[in-house]
Amino acid sequence: MRIRSLAVAGLAAVLLTACGGGGGSGNGEAAKTGPQVATDAADALEQSGAAHLTGSITEQGQSGDVDLHLQGADVSGSITLGGHQVQLISTGGRIYARAPAAFWSTFGAPESVAGQLDGQWVVVPAQAASSFGTFTLRGLADELRKPSGGSYEDPVGADALHGQKVVVVTQTDGSTLDVAATGTPYPLTAGNKGSDSPGTLHLGDFGKKTTITAPANALDLSQLAGG
Repeated sequence: MRIRSLAVAGLAAVLLTACGGGGGSGNGEAAKTGPQVATDAADALEQSGAAHLTGSITEQGQSGDVDLHLQGADVSGSITLGGHQVQLISTGGRIYARAPAAFWSTFGAPESVAGQLDGQWVVVPAQAASSFGTFTLRGLADELRKPSGGSYEDPVGADALHGQKVVVVTQTDGSTLDVAATGTPYPLTAGNKGSDSPGTLHLGDFGKKTTITAPANALDLSQLAGG
């Protein structure tokens, strides 16, 4: 499972990546091929309607954390990279971000602009927001079906995660995904071993929904940046 870039009008760029595959056992997944298991995990994730994504990532030498609630095409939560936390909301076809002035300054914003953006919700311009689709349930599911980090290998393996039986699918680059081996074959933990963006992501709270609404009075970044 791979999460890719979020860039903000040339003022900020945050690239987040994580990969994996899928599996199951008491639910029949252990008898399937890696690609088949990954497809089942992707279907289960997408059909759940909601999930909580947490974990750690590394990008361009900087470590960070992800804490996002995914609900259909909507997303809410935060990403922390290089010590700066960025709050994110994606709903109604728009993406909103809120971050401290230091974050904007780190990614090249003039001091005067960074000051205006400090702690303010801003509308991410469409061009920069287009890459955010991977953060949705469908985006993650699509990445499971056709991983960017390499093809799936056979046979699948067996393991336990916090006392729960899982089946492990491995990719050619060493990335893995643990999938529930009993009941619904949900993808539970993805470990990206790729050299570009190593990290580990966890999925849970499947089907647990929350209210995601657009923030009021968000600043238009494209206008603030002069178009």
